[in-house]
Amino acid sequence: MASVIEITLPELLSSIGTSQCPIIIDVRIDADFDEDPTLIPQAFRCKHGNVLDMVSYLQNKKVVVYCQKGLKLSQGATAKLRHAGIDAKFLTGGHLAWQAKQLPLIAIPETLGGMNLKSTSWVAPEQPDIDTLACCWFIRRFVNPEAEILFVESSQVFNVADKFDAVAIESFETNKSKKNEKHSLAGLTGSFEITMDAVSDLCALLAIDKNAKPELKSVAPGLAAAMTGIMTMFPDDIKRLDAAMLLFDAYFFWLKNHDQDLVELDSLNQDLK
Repeated sequence: MASVIEITLPELLSSIGTSQCPIIIDVRIDADFDEDPTLIPQAFRCKHGNVLDMVSYLQNKKVVVYCQKGLKLSQGATAKLRHAGIDAKFLTGGHLAWQAKQLPLIAIPETLGGMNLKSTSWVAPEQPDIDTLACCWFIRRFVNPEAEILFVESSQVFNVADKFDAVAIESFETNKSKKNEKHSLAGLTGSFEITMDAVSDLCALLAIDKNAKPELKSVAPGLAAAMTGIMTMFPDDIKRLDAAMLLFDAYFFWLKNHDQDLVELDSLNQDLK
């Protein structure tokens, strides 16, 4: 039985990619991180001795701390935070246990260099289309839940990114040989090297991929129609993103659980015959 200051792998996994995900802090030492430079989605790095520097930021938030094995560093940092009044828990087994179960991890793309994912700002073209909105959703749900996304004129995206130490979403491409495939969700998730079925399925929905699972092909037009409605209803970029976040959350939640949902739906259909 897990202790009250511990969170299990399944418990944390269930929140990954959702708005309910806690703040996740990676306190591995540099040597351990260099050996495997990946992060649990939404996590950011902090030295174990510096966690109290973030107390004001962590107030009234749920926090999960992990180190290499879930032992002294994460448990000590968790205890420090809890003593300061923060609702913190450490991850059972740490990074090695998460990795051993082949649970979702993200790699830091070369495009970001040594940037701190927690403080990185992102720049997108104004009047964002469905692909851009999907990328913004991914950034908020898998990279940094409080990411600052700046909407500017299309011609100024890279200039603003350069002057404000930000990252242009358009710098991520699905295929560098195809210049018309920039800033797609597939390009962004590929750059972060995340392997999660629900994310791959969402990419297929957006592309209406001919290789998508049969049951998803009929869902894709519905997503396209809903997103077209959102883009029409919300000309303001920020409000458009807020609405799109809710829609993508709903589709992602369904995709995470759709195999079971389909089994239950099929069973219901059989009962009605």
